[in-house]
Amino acid sequence: MDNIIIRKVREHPDMADAAARWFHEKWGIPLEAYQESVGECLKKQSAVPQWYLAMDGEDIAGGLGVIENDYHNRKDLTPNVCAVYVEEIGEDNWEFLPASYRFGGAAEGTWI
Repeated sequence: MDNIIIRKVREHPDMADAAARWFHEKWGIPLEAYQESVGECLKKQSAVPQWYLAMDGEDIAGGLGVIENDYHNRKDLTPNVCAVYVEEIGEDNWEFLPASYRFGGAAEGTWI
């Protein structure tokens, strides 16, 4: 994990299927829901939804979405960040992260 690159799925439509499948595998939400949202993203008709992947070479190391509503009643709170997931990294890979992303702080195992 030497060089993480953030990819906007909207700008990399070839990654759409892999993105939908990866989010589905991480969160257990039906694959079709992610395929539909990523498909809407690719149409470029509005600012949301958006989907982002953190790529470690050819591997997806993390990702997140920006959607209109993440299943809550506060319609005035939009857009929403959703489906944030980062693959676990080994101890040998911590040195490349800025200090603000390392474990520590108020409670053991929390992000600061």
